[in-house]
Amino acid sequence: MNWSLGETRALAVKAARGAGMDWGLADDAGFAVQWLEKHGAPAVTALAGLLDWYDRCTDGSAEIAEHRHCPVVVGTAMSDSKSITVGAVGVVVQPLLLAPFVVMANPQGVWRLIWNDVEVQISQQGLQTSAQPDDLICSSADCRLERSCTFDAGSERLRVPGSETAAMDRLNMFAARTYAPATEQSRLAGAGAGLNDND
Repeated sequence: MNWSLGETRALAVKAARGAGMDWGLADDAGFAVQWLEKHGAPAVTALAGLLDWYDRCTDGSAEIAEHRHCPVVVGTAMSDSKSITVGAVGVVVQPLLLAPFVVMANPQGVWRLIWNDVEVQISQQGLQTSAQPDDLICSSADCRLERSCTFDAGSERLRVPGSETAAMDRLNMFAARTYAPATEQSRLAGAGAGLNDND
């Protein structure tokens, strides 16, 4: 099974909200996932990893390291200020998710986002890398941004592949937290089978 980019974005927003992000950040997370998936990057898997981390941090059951940064928070600050600093970004959780915000901050530029042995070229035309999809998923890494001058646009895709099924299941789990629980009153008003459940 695969999923349209539109439904994937909607699910990403709900999942981010379910993990504890406010609605503004959750919407930005949905934008990042849609942009990356359109350009062939495993953003659903990256978001699932980020939300696992975010959930542990917000419920107080895990130690929050001060030097770790949420890519949605860092990226939103970049795009809002329309400012990118060349050089060290710091340690970022799931750094792949930063890429769309770099484009938002500087639509005319071509940039290289680098972490570990991974280098991703980013421009308004999309994303380009020689890294394998599994290498783009990184729990956290020290990142840097550098200017670039060349870019060859890759192909775009319209659907999220079935290879990300496990990550979609994680997003559905987080999204379920945003749903209101059923009550007797809601069932009598027409939600579900009401009192006439004869299945």
